[in-house]
Amino acid sequence: CGYLVQCAFFLLSIFHVNCRSLGKNFNNLMGTLNLISFRFSVIAVSEIWTIPGENDLFDLPGYTFVAKSRLSSRGGGVGLFIDNNIPYKLRDDLSLLDNNVDNIFIEIIDCKILVACVYRRPNSDVANFNALVDNLLSVLSREKYSVFIAGDFNINLLKYGDHSPTTDFVDCFFSHSYLPTINRPTRITEFSATLIDNIFTNVGVGQLLSHIIYTDISDHFAVVCIADIGVKIRNKLTTTYKRNFDTKSLSLFVENIKKLTGQTPCTTKYP
Repeated sequence: CGYLVQCAFFLLSIFHVNCRSLGKNFNNLMGTLNLISFRFSVIAVSEIWTIPGENDLFDLPGYTFVAKSRLSSRGGGVGLFIDNNIPYKLRDDLSLLDNNVDNIFIEIIDCKILVACVYRRPNSDVANFNALVDNLLSVLSREKYSVFIAGDFNINLLKYGDHSPTTDFVDCFFSHSYLPTINRPTRITEFSATLIDNIFTNVGVGQLLSHIIYTDISDHFAVVCIADIGVKIRNKLTTTYKRNFDTKSLSLFVENIKKLTGQTPCTTKYP
């Protein structure tokens, strides 16, 4: 006995939020997810503010947590909660190697799908970041993946056309056939409204559904993207038990009856 494993497909859904300390706001994150009552494929979190060794403390039922914490300081850091039914592997070979950028990449096995979470430090060099992104997207274009890059980029897309580094950032994605799925502010204060959180993808816009979710997890809104592409998952099927009528089992059954009753049961042989 045991369980059988089969493969099925379901839509890919990604949730991202800058949580500004997972330790402080993990319960708020869980509360928001419970209110939404929707099981996301991947939950991306930026600015987790953890150190290596702490990430096992964050147990979200039904998910596996992988994260990259900063080694030099406690701030920043990114992580992905991945549905336990989704087979994946880390893609450290795709990491952006820069102290001002926290990032983590996974590949969903057998589906040619990549999901990443990225956090760029504010006030760091945008031109250097753009060069890193351009090189990454060039590599990904050769691998022919469906890609979703979620994160807090600390680049206000509402300044597109008015601020050269921001325009270059967006145009870099455009040049590789990627689009931002969010086009409204994701962080609003008393004095400003900025669009700095997003999910970029090369999946066609006709296959996408995106949302901004108002939450009290932090001072950032959560962003969501649901894509009409199949994700292969493993399902546990219900175990089915059946009687074994081979000769050995029948003989054992007869012996057990004899022990209980002291008599040999009547048996009938069928042709």
